[in-house]
Amino acid sequence: MTLVVANCATDHKGGTFGSPVAGEWHARTIDGRPTINAGSVPSPRILFRVDSGRVTGSTGCNYFAGPYSISGASLTFGALAMTRIFCEEDAGRAQEAAFTAALNETTSFAISADTLTLFAGSTPRLRFVRFVR
Repeated sequence: MTLVVANCATDHKGGTFGSPVAGEWHARTIDGRPTINAGSVPSPRILFRVDSGRVTGSTGCNYFAGPYSISGASLTFGALAMTRIFCEEDAGRAQEAAFTAALNETTSFAISADTLTLFAGSTPRLRFVRFVR
């Protein structure tokens, strides 16, 4: 069972975020496949900045930033600017392409416990776990 949260979320210190997606999330799967987190390619991550309505993050090779919009369980990303650092590993380049495609196609989200799932239509594309320091 998946719970969609549309009001507030609680951070790891008991405070309230302004949005259920607020904070940093680390990708665990892309299109059902585990993310790479080895060698020079760390797993992708995303930080939702509620105060500005923007995200920043890393594909594992490059950094990105841009706007996002939430309405209920709907989630979309605006144009994301990205650095263009060459990723030396083929697997890292493939992961980056799949990750950015999934972000661009995102239409909604669901949160269950500490897991954030991004969907394109009814298809789960990305699964993240909340990063807790």
